Amino acid sequence: MHLVRCLSFFLARWGVSLRCRHLPSAQNGAADALSRNALPFFQRLVPEANKTATVLPDRLLECLVLGTPDWTMVDWISMFRRSL
Repeated sequence: MHLVRCLSFFLARWGVSLRCRHLPSAQNGAADALSRNALPFFQRLVPEANKTATVLPDRLLECLVLGTPDWTMVDWISMFRRSL
C-alpha cells in the first residue's frame, strides 16, 4: 500500500492522470519478464533497454522502499509542503 500512496502523491504533484488495464502475459512479455526478474529474457525482448539500472537518490529510495511506510516521515512532510 505504501508504494500506491507514493505513486498517488507523485501523480497528484505533477498533475498526471493514470489509466490502468490488465494485459495477459502473452500480450505483455517484457513487463512479465521484469516482474519475474527474468532479465536475460527481458533483454532479448527489448534489446534497446539499458543494461544497467538507474540509480535512485538515497533519500528517494528510502522513502519508497527502505523506510518505514509512515506518512509522517520528515522527508514526506517536506515533499508535501514543497508541492503546495
